[in-house]
Amino acid sequence: MEIVKKIIALVSSMRAGLFLLAAIAITSAIGSYFLPTTFYRSPTFQLLLLLLLINMAFCTAQQLIKAIKKAKSNANKEKTPSASTFRRSGLILLHAGLVFILVGGTINSFGGISETVPIIEGEGVEITRVIPEAKPFTLQVDEFIIEFNEDASPSQYISNVSIIENGEVTREYSISVNNPLEHNNIKIYQSSFGYLIDAEAKTENGLSERSLFQEGSVLNLQGTDIAVMLYRYLPDFDPASGMQTRSYRPDNPVIIYSVYEMGSLLNVGYASFGETVEIAENAFVTFHGVKPYTGLIIKRDPGLGVAAIGGIMLMLGACLALIFRTKNPEQRD
Repeated sequence: MEIVKKIIALVSSMRAGLFLLAAIAITSAIGSYFLPTTFYRSPTFQLLLLLLLINMAFCTAQQLIKAIKKAKSNANKEKTPSASTFRRSGLILLHAGLVFILVGGTINSFGGISETVPIIEGEGVEITRVIPEAKPFTLQVDEFIIEFNEDASPSQYISNVSIIENGEVTREYSISVNNPLEHNNIKIYQSSFGYLIDAEAKTENGLSERSLFQEGSVLNLQGTDIAVMLYRYLPDFDPASGMQTRSYRPDNPVIIYSVYEMGSLLNVGYASFGETVEIAENAFVTFHGVKPYTGLIIKRDPGLGVAAIGGIMLMLGACLALIFRTKNPEQRD
C-alpha cells in the first residue's frame, strides 16, 4: 500500500509534470525537424502525451479532493462563497481544462488522420481511400488557379472543388490558403501544387509510350538501353538563370531532361512544349506539355471538440483564479 501511495505521489507531482512538459517540448522540436509528417503519431510522442495526461488527471483529482474537504470544513463558517472559494473553483476548472485538452490531443494522436493528396484538375479522390471510416463522397477538383503578384511570384493557390455524393454534386467550394473546406467533420486544406509532365517516347521498332510523369521520374525507351530523366519543369526559362525559373508564369516553359545509357549520363538538355527531341539514333521523346495538380491536405481531428471544450474551461478557470485571487497569503490554499 505504501508503494502504491509513493507511485501515485510521484505520478501526480508537479515535478513529474514539468519533466514531461520539457520532454514533450524537446522531442517535438527534434521530431518536427526530422519527421514532420509522422512524429506526432509516433509511439514516443503518444507515450509522453499519455503520461502527461495521467499526471494532469491525478493533479486535478487532488485539487478537487482538497476543494471538497475545504468546502466541508467551511460549510458552517461561510454563509456566502468567499473569494478563495471562487479561486479554488477556478484552479480546478483550469486543471480540468488542461486534462480535456490533453484528452483531445491524445484522441487526435491515436485516431486522427492527415494526408496530403495530389489531384489533377478535372479528377477526384474517393474520401474513403484516405479515411476508410468516413461517410463516402468524392472530392473533385474542377479548376486549379494560381494567382500572381506584380513581380510574378505566386500570391494565392485556389482549388475550385465539387463534393459528389451518390452521383450528384451536393456542394461547390473554393479552397485556398487559410480558407479550408469542412464537410462531414473532415477538413480539407490547400497545401501545395506541382506539375505532371506529359511526355511520349518513340523508338525505331515502333514502340511508343505516352504518360504523365512526376518531376524527377525516369522514362525508359522500350527496346533500348536509353532512359530519360524528366528532371524539372521551368515555367519561365532563361539560360542565364540555369535550373531556376525567372517566375511561375508560363512565359517560356521548358522541360529540363537528362539522358542515360545503362546508367551512364550522356547528355543534359531542355525542350519546349510540343518539341520532339532525338534522344539517340531513331529514339525520340516529345514533350506535349504539363498538367498542374493541387496538393490538398485531407484531415480528420476527432479530438478537436474535446480540446475546444478544454480550452474554454481553461480560460474560464484562469479568469476566476485571477479575478478572485487573495492578497492575504494566509487565505490562499
